[in-house]
Amino acid sequence: VAIKVLVADDEAVIDWRARFRREARLVQRLIHPNVVRVFDCVIDHDPPYIVMPRTQMNVSPLLRS
Repeated sequence: VAIKVLVADDEAVIDWRARFRREARLVQRLIHPNVVRVFDCVIDHDPPYIVMPRTQMNVSPLLRS
C-alpha cells in the first residue's frame, strides 16, 4: 500500500483537513483504470492520511518535467 500524509503547519492543518477529507471521499467514488483507489481515509489521526494501493508506475520522471 501507499500512504498519503497531510503535512502542514498547525494553523493550516484545520483548513487542510476538510480539503483532504473531500479529496478522499471524491476519489473513493471514482472507478477508472487511471485513478488510484482509496482504501481508507483517517482524518482524526495526527497527521491525517489516505491509504491507497501502491502503483507500479514510476512517476519521478513525470514530476521533474
